[in-house]
Amino acid sequence: MRHNADPEVRFHYRYQAAFLAWEAAKLMENDSEETASVLCVAGSWLKGRDPQTADLFYKALVRRCGRTAMGAEADRKRWFPQIEESDIAIADPTGDSANTGSEETAQNVMEALASEFPVPGKSYSVHEGDTFLGIAEAASAWGVVLTAEDLLQANADLDEDDLRVGQKIMIPDPR
Repeated sequence: MRHNADPEVRFHYRYQAAFLAWEAAKLMENDSEETASVLCVAGSWLKGRDPQTADLFYKALVRRCGRTAMGAEADRKRWFPQIEESDIAIADPTGDSANTGSEETAQNVMEALASEFPVPGKSYSVHEGDTFLGIAEAASAWGVVLTAEDLLQANADLDEDDLRVGQKIMIPDPR
């Protein structure tokens, strides 16, 4: 039996994650910060490589969450706003608005994202087929323009021609 990526494109896991987020967003309320976060982050995973598919997320963000800060900013820019860690809304499952654990939860979400996607300022685990150029392009989806040279400077001990699956590299954050 042969196993293929679905879809059969480079960074196929971004599409998988984005479409899982799409399905999750379908179950969420309109005009909520959490829904806006899901649509914006997922669309940002695709916007650099596949703007046409990312446009579906952008349009859903503006239509469904236009009254949120993130949705209004997307509408104003006519594309995804730059995402900061503090912009990611995490629902409090306890319903306790006094719960201060949401910052810790947002940090945990960002750490989980960084293991699968190159996030500026975080450590990233190299995946099969990754190159410094591809990683830099993927990290740029967060609104920060990075080059392969930026990655080499941040990881001077690495050889860009000898990246290994599972190897940790630092994604610089020039902000």
